[in-house]
Amino acid sequence: VLEGVSIEISKEEIVTVVGPNGAGKTTLLKILLGLLKQDRGTVEKRSGLRVGYLPQKLNVDPVLPLSVERMMTLTENFPRNHVKTSLEETGVAALIDEPVQNLSGGEFQRMMLARALLRNAELL
Repeated sequence: VLEGVSIEISKEEIVTVVGPNGAGKTTLLKILLGLLKQDRGTVEKRSGLRVGYLPQKLNVDPVLPLSVERMMTLTENFPRNHVKTSLEETGVAALIDEPVQNLSGGEFQRMMLARALLRNAELL
């Protein structure tokens, strides 16, 4: 799908990837994030780079009792007040104890953004 792609992102630079459906936008981003392995070529990134990923959709098993707070701290333990502050920044602090399965699409996106902010992502 991707050929001849070269991209360099500098600190504090905002880059938008646009293109028609099927052009390879998601594939490119997944390769950059290390979620997919490229067939050839190289991906170079700074060692220790903290990356935040906000998927358009994420399937959460409805039988898992997963609250917003628990989802926010799955990979790293943060104090509840830090989680709440991060959720406040995205306008969904009232949902901290809600089951993730009960969130609307927009609420879920805000929670995922709050999670990236909580983890102090350098690349989002």
